[in-house]
Amino acid sequence: MKRGAMIRMPARLCPECGYLTDAVSPIGEGKPEAGDLSLCLNCGAPALFTRELKLRELTLEEFKALPANYKRAIRYARAAAHRVVDVDLARRGGRV
Repeated sequence: MKRGAMIRMPARLCPECGYLTDAVSPIGEGKPEAGDLSLCLNCGAPALFTRELKLRELTLEEFKALPANYKRAIRYARAAAHRVVDVDLARRGGRV
């Protein structure tokens, strides 16, 4: 899979953690479309683009229907996001 260049988009919030983002780095070419999968840079949560290119949580059925390699990528993204938080907390001596 080829990773595309960063594309600026209208700001939107992660439905899980509320992280605000205004860009995407798609795999492949072109802008995201309704139904495309997105992973939050902050928490690694999966979300789907709506027709308005906002993000919404996946239903359990949608998550179960994802290919195994997508589920694996989601697990890695979420684990990486948690490691970043752990490292940051350790640098602060455990203080938030």
